[in-house]
Amino acid sequence: MTSPQDLGQRVERTTQEIDALYDITQETHRTVKKIATVQQHHGNRMTTLERTLDHHTNKFNVHTNRLNSISSRLNHIEAAQHIHTETLNAHSEKLDKVDARLDKVDGRLGRVETAQQEHSEKLDKIIDLLGAR
Repeated sequence: MTSPQDLGQRVERTTQEIDALYDITQETHRTVKKIATVQQHHGNRMTTLERTLDHHTNKFNVHTNRLNSISSRLNHIEAAQHIHTETLNAHSEKLDKVDARLDKVDGRLGRVETAQQEHSEKLDKIIDLLGAR
């Protein structure tokens, strides 16, 4: 059987164990609160980083859209330039043909000029012969 003295010691020991458990619980509670505070701080920081990332992503999308617009305009200009180049090439071919015709005309004019000089010389001789009579 248990004596009252043993019972008192067991109660005292149990009380001390409960007090120790209470102290450990209090320490655990403080640690959990510190961890929760740190997690809250990290959560706030993550939210800030997420907002910053969203902001930069939006700016990136704006710049990408601008670049796509510029690229589209440049493609349009390139297509128009290609059309103009084809037109210029067609005009060049026409001008080459006209230049060849003008070369032929120039050759004919040269022959006409030569013939005119020859006829002029012949007329001068005829006039000299008529004047000498």
